[in-house]
Amino acid sequence: MDISMTPTIPAAEEERIERVYRRRIFAWAMYDWGDHGFLTTTIVTFFPPYFIAIAATAFDKETAANVFSLVLSLTLFLSAIVAPIIGTYADITGRRKRVLIAITGLGSLFASLMVVLTSGMWVLGLILYAGTQIALNVALGMNSSLLPHVSRSDDLNRASSLGYALGYVGGGLLLAANTALFLFKDKLGLASDTAVQIAFFTTGIWWAVFTLPLALNVPEPPATPLTHSTGKMLADSITRLRHTIRDIQRYRELFNMLIAFWLYSEGISAIILLATTFGASLGLDTSALITTILMAQFVALPYVLIYGRIPNPSSKWRAAYVSMLLWTAITLPILGVYVHRQGDVGVATTFE
Repeated sequence: MDISMTPTIPAAEEERIERVYRRRIFAWAMYDWGDHGFLTTTIVTFFPPYFIAIAATAFDKETAANVFSLVLSLTLFLSAIVAPIIGTYADITGRRKRVLIAITGLGSLFASLMVVLTSGMWVLGLILYAGTQIALNVALGMNSSLLPHVSRSDDLNRASSLGYALGYVGGGLLLAANTALFLFKDKLGLASDTAVQIAFFTTGIWWAVFTLPLALNVPEPPATPLTHSTGKMLADSITRLRHTIRDIQRYRELFNMLIAFWLYSEGISAIILLATTFGASLGLDTSALITTILMAQFVALPYVLIYGRIPNPSSKWRAAYVSMLLWTAITLPILGVYVHRQGDVGVATTFE
């Protein structure tokens, strides 16, 4: 008998392991379902124009938009400083999931507290916005750090794209509900401010509730302590971070790529987060702005799933996915130029 043969796992056990694996992946991905509720409803859609409205007693529209843009820039900068320190602390202590849950609790509380904002309370609004934005940015990094410990190495792309996809769906559904509340507020006997305040309150609850699958099903990754620990976690975290930066600098191309990606991603984030602020400062209709953002959530969904399938060599539709992306990349700019030249082009004109 060949004793070197690897014992086979019973089919029932393999099925159980697969079920546990799928449940963990889904639980991890559902976190994006929750946090995107705050991202789409509050950060991108309702808060920027609402801030301009409640700050009207102190600033004109243009000045209020500039103040908001400055605070947003500072918030993103602080997030870039705080997130690596908290992330390193979580790695060293083996508390990634616990830190993520704690930050989520704080962020969801700040998000729901925006329900109290009324005219003139622009300072409190900025404080709550900045606190929740920082919590969200740190939480997104912490959640991403869990993925390599949850997903198999050959399934990372699919699992990551599933998270993004559920984020668009979850954020889109909550935004759709809050948009309906805002658009039909008159029939429901609600003032505009009340409809927006209810939207703020729901995002914190949504975020907290859909963190529960992760809290219950995703295991805590093991700690990676320093070889020569000082016994002080903050000092160890800064030391680990300094060592990491020093090691990265040895690989110039990697270091340059990370800097370029950080600047690019933060620039894209700023454009997305300031879109409604810019529209509100120009006096564009709030309903039109909200409807456009809502449409973008569901248009993005199939493309996110496609991106997750392209890196897989065994995907039968790989060539079709790439062709679809190339077709979109070519035709959309052409359509944009055509609309710009033609002026006001409606839906009926598009299908003529």
